[in-house]
Amino acid sequence: MARCWKGPRLADSLALYLTITTAAPLVSIPVFILLNSAVAPSSYFVTGISVLFAGIIPLLTILVWSRGIRRIAVDIPERSDRPVVLAVMVVSYCAGTVILWQLGASWPVTALMFCYCTNCTIVFFINFFWKISIHAMGIAGPVAALLFTTPLAGLLLVLLLPPVMWSRVHLGRHSVAQVTAGAVLGFGSTALQFSVLEPLLSL
Repeated sequence: MARCWKGPRLADSLALYLTITTAAPLVSIPVFILLNSAVAPSSYFVTGISVLFAGIIPLLTILVWSRGIRRIAVDIPERSDRPVVLAVMVVSYCAGTVILWQLGASWPVTALMFCYCTNCTIVFFINFFWKISIHAMGIAGPVAALLFTTPLAGLLLVLLLPPVMWSRVHLGRHSVAQVTAGAVLGFGSTALQFSVLEPLLSL
């Protein structure tokens, strides 16, 4: 008799892979490296600061809280477990914004870090009554930023948005409304802020 394979289905494995590899802090790392190198080449120090405050500190916060303290999945599925992580991330993004501004980083880099700060603050308050998708925001926000600066990269990144939204719904982490709201809010908020910040920071 043929042995029945009881492992996870391919769709489950793919959804899990997408949800782990497209966490907002992870996505921010190549985005900031690209902006620092393509828009207005910056020093390695400025690039390092961008990656540290947008990627590494938030990632470490997520890992310490989920795996070390709460012993839960790294995508923190329960809304009640998210406020502490979101608060630390807001502080990290805000600190990164101030430091980049003081260092005279190129305006898109400073603007994007500011958007991470404001968007995460919005999510922090929304999270008290609704579980909007941070994964969807984490793709859609950078897409808007890249369309302002390096459109081709933005168009390539947006191709990742539908699979990520699907993965979150497939895993039961979000409803269709929650991932849609995350994508719309991430893109709209970032695009609006870039429109306002460009003339102010590019002087």
